[in-house]
Amino acid sequence: MSFWSDAFNVLTGQAGQPQTASDTIVKLSDRVQTATLIEDRRAAVLGLKGLCREYREEVGSNGLPGLIKVLNNDRGDVDIIKATLETLNILCTIHNKEDFGDLGFKFTEDFVKESETITSLLECLEEFDFYVRFNTIQLLNTLLQNESDRLQECILAAPMGISRLVDLLDDRREIIRNEGLLLLTSLTQSNTDIQKIIAFENAFERLLEIISHEGGVDGGIVVQDCVHLIQNLLKFNVSNQTYFRETSCIQRIAPLLSPEKSGAFNHYAPLENTWPEQRVANAVSLLGLTRTLVVPNNMNTSVNQGVIAQSGLLETILGLALKSDTPLSVKSHALYALGDTIRGNSVNQEKVASTTTVFNSTAINATENASSGEPSLLPPSPPTPQSALLSITSFAIGKAKIEDLAVRYGATYVILCYLFENAEGQVALASTFVSPPDDNPNTEAVEKPQSPGSLLLSSLMEWENAKEDPYQVWFGSVMLSHILKGNSQCKSLAAKITFGDAEQGEEIIPLVNMIAYSLTMASRENFSTRVIIGYLALLSVWTYESSETVSQYLSEGANLQFLMEQIGHSHGVDASIQGLSAFLLGILYEFDDDPESSFPREVLQPIVLKRVGVDLFVNHINRLRESKLLQNVSPGFQVETDDNGQITSELLFEHSFVEFFKANYELIQKSITVDPKAKAAKSKNASPTISNDEVELYKKTITEQTEEIERLKLKIQELEAALEQQKSTYEDQINALNTNLETLGQSLDEQNSKYKVLEQERDDLLVCLADQDNTIKSFQNHVEDDDLEPFPSLDDDEEKEIPASEKTDDINEQQPATEVENTDQQDATELV
Repeated sequence: MSFWSDAFNVLTGQAGQPQTASDTIVKLSDRVQTATLIEDRRAAVLGLKGLCREYREEVGSNGLPGLIKVLNNDRGDVDIIKATLETLNILCTIHNKEDFGDLGFKFTEDFVKESETITSLLECLEEFDFYVRFNTIQLLNTLLQNESDRLQECILAAPMGISRLVDLLDDRREIIRNEGLLLLTSLTQSNTDIQKIIAFENAFERLLEIISHEGGVDGGIVVQDCVHLIQNLLKFNVSNQTYFRETSCIQRIAPLLSPEKSGAFNHYAPLENTWPEQRVANAVSLLGLTRTLVVPNNMNTSVNQGVIAQSGLLETILGLALKSDTPLSVKSHALYALGDTIRGNSVNQEKVASTTTVFNSTAINATENASSGEPSLLPPSPPTPQSALLSITSFAIGKAKIEDLAVRYGATYVILCYLFENAEGQVALASTFVSPPDDNPNTEAVEKPQSPGSLLLSSLMEWENAKEDPYQVWFGSVMLSHILKGNSQCKSLAAKITFGDAEQGEEIIPLVNMIAYSLTMASRENFSTRVIIGYLALLSVWTYESSETVSQYLSEGANLQFLMEQIGHSHGVDASIQGLSAFLLGILYEFDDDPESSFPREVLQPIVLKRVGVDLFVNHINRLRESKLLQNVSPGFQVETDDNGQITSELLFEHSFVEFFKANYELIQKSITVDPKAKAAKSKNASPTISNDEVELYKKTITEQTEEIERLKLKIQELEAALEQQKSTYEDQINALNTNLETLGQSLDEQNSKYKVLEQERDDLLVCLADQDNTIKSFQNHVEDDDLEPFPSLDDDEEKEIPASEKTDDINEQQPATEVENTDQQDATELV
């Protein structure tokens, strides 16, 4: 009853007359700051809480200092702290973020002005009461949204501040734990120092334990939030990535991503079960976490790739990428994660290449029909075993009947990562250009044995299909260009692929001319620009530094005629196509070194200068160089998609080709104006004959050196990681020694000061002793001046015998003098 009477007395004036709201707020604010009884302060805070929504500005302007004072001094009272936190949260909440004059900004700035206030707020988390913890987290979230930089500074300055926040993950009340999880996620967006401290508070182990407790990929949205927080701690933070690996956290991802115990490569699975939406989101998050650990050009990537392979996570990712019942969104992310895991790692690349899968295109069609609600008309056909690379290639070029572009981009990315710094892999795929022999040629089966290389070639030569699916040619061109790029052996294998039967009188046509014919036909039929760009980019990479391929290409005059037509058109032709045509023409001229070429340089240069001209030739290449299509290409070969998985940005050029073009366009521009005879002489002198044995020896040496380089790179990365750790340890030791040195220096200064004081006291004592000596000597002189003669001394030779009786008399006579002398000495001593 006292509470209600106090509240009534506050809200009524003298003689029971009602007050205005402003007067009431002023009185309540004054009572919050000055009342001595906790009951009075509690009643005043509750009164402000009831008025703060309607009179927010008045309560904040008058009551905020008192509320901060209560927060600092009254943390032992749960009720008053709970009401204070709720009131502060209402005052600091921003209702219109675009309006910087919002009161929430003003009150937040006043609240976080002193770091001690945030320290007191963090100390409220020590209270186990549900509402105190919950309202504290809510207020911290509000402050973080309004003044993130200042709040992060205050949290770093607060003793045990981050530790209290991380301890929220151990709260058994799910609401508190989840709110704390969201707070930590927002807090770790960009601050590296906070990321490191949270990581070393055993945050990784706690988060992985929560994910495991929630059921891994089958859990709820909490799993997704935990993974998001782990990614925040790992992104762009090398030390946290090292700590994550050294604490064996990578090994715990595979069981979370694939909790079922079924085989990882049983890719022909029943289709009754569909993935819930949250399971898809959790799987995508865990795959994104894996990609964070293997970002290209990161010092930890190589080591992390090895741990991922050893822990079984590589097999799990490969299984998700190839299983027929995997949702398309998960499949695309799994393919990208697989590509990053094998990129530049020869062991992982070989492991994927040697994997045999069970794959069936009809099963995928059934999956798509099930997801779209349409009944499947055909039963699943029996599974067919095939290599993982063949399955992934069929995804990319559309042979697997997957229309999702994100999956096809991901599959192409896997092939590109398999070929990255893998000359043996390039040769292995180039050797599959010819289809494997049919086990039973008399069978009537429609599908014949295929290989990755034969699938690529068929996608490029079946140009009629490109009208409905332009990505078929484009993906095939990108993958084939990576097989041939920088590898003369692969280009030689491609040059040996021919079509036509000479015994039946058919013309023998090399593969490069078949590709050129498909390019010409696609251009005449006005196919998509993507198709033309794919063909031209492939031919540019293929003919570069390959005189044999150039000679085959120029053996058909129509190919040269097509390029000059594309360059010479004044309208109706895309600028990118014109630039690529000029670039390809310059490559043909630059590397036309075959003496048996149909168009040697002496013949080709006048034709180009007359039909095209130097200015037009150079302008088209420069225009392509400045094109936004080349400027906006990202290294990851990943396109942007919306929430429905639809592609929102076009990607017409692959990053590797863009780098190739930028590195060579200046040389190609100048080549057309160089004297062909001078170039021919230079080429003749610069191309000595090398025997096959020497070539094999060089290849063997290069392979050994490459392996040694890889080992040294790995060793360097390990040493750099160890050096970083030792550097941190030594820095801590140096800081401790510097601190001790400063302490010893201060102690030495104090001792020197004391020594100087003692020296001064010693000098004073010596002076005093000298004065005393002088005084004693003066008294001795005074005693001698008072006629007190000393006894005479007797020499041994002058000494005479004196009778005993005389000696006795003499002694008796001398005794009075001795007494006088003793008296005088006593008087002198007293004076001294």
